[in-house]
Amino acid sequence: MGKVNEQDLTAIIEHIGNNLHVPQLVQQFDKSMLFSTDEQIVGQWVDNKPLYTKTINCGALPNATLKDITVATANTILVKRLDGYALRSSDGMSLELPRSNPILANNISVDIIENQSKLRITTGGDYSTFTESYITLYYTKVSDTALPYRLGNENDYSTEERMVGTWIDGKPIYQKTFHDDSWSATITNTPTDITIIQPSELSALNIDKIILNYGSARWNNVDRITLPFNVNHPGTLVISVDTPLFVTGLHLRGYRNANSSPIDNVYITILYTKTTD
Repeated sequence: MGKVNEQDLTAIIEHIGNNLHVPQLVQQFDKSMLFSTDEQIVGQWVDNKPLYTKTINCGALPNATLKDITVATANTILVKRLDGYALRSSDGMSLELPRSNPILANNISVDIIENQSKLRITTGGDYSTFTESYITLYYTKVSDTALPYRLGNENDYSTEERMVGTWIDGKPIYQKTFHDDSWSATITNTPTDITIIQPSELSALNIDKIILNYGSARWNNVDRITLPFNVNHPGTLVISVDTPLFVTGLHLRGYRNANSSPIDNVYITILYTKTTD
């Protein structure tokens, strides 16, 4: 099959009709690193739905408390990933968001609450001197239907292995997203494991190095959290993503010191190089 050009994409979109509400898909699909406070189409999720992104101005971080920011109407979007930063202008110090730290009071969590309508930032300590912060959301829309083709850029998430870049040693970087509705557990004060990928599955991928792994999960049957996850307000909740290759596979390990929390609807994406390249 030859390369799909812009005219082909335009014809496909016109054929699909107006139900996708993505008239500028052709112009946007190759702009996966375009950050804007306006909604953009940057890729595709594992279910073939368009993947949108929007960067939210969150202002100053809170002082050892919570901060909620409305980002959408309830039950209209499904957030798949989020990341961001905070800046302290007095000395130029910048923090990645969410922020994990061995000292729980230094953690900053970011999750999606109230049926995917609000962004919640939780700080374990006083971060109010960080007066500038932005969070970028990656999400699909409940109202959209699946596209009949793959876009093929680095934000094209798939349960099939895809080549998405090049590592510093010149080897190709591959990406694969894992999901199974059977992955679920209740996080308690005893460390709880959820096996995501069996050792045999990892071995079949011929992995040399796992460069990055991240994901998201539904927590308490409503809220969505990013993985890995650390927060100590109002009670410690720690979820790590561990990859002891070929020994126990890839798994989540969760712990909570107060109450218990069900976790399910887990998605994990890994980026890796191969021993065979």
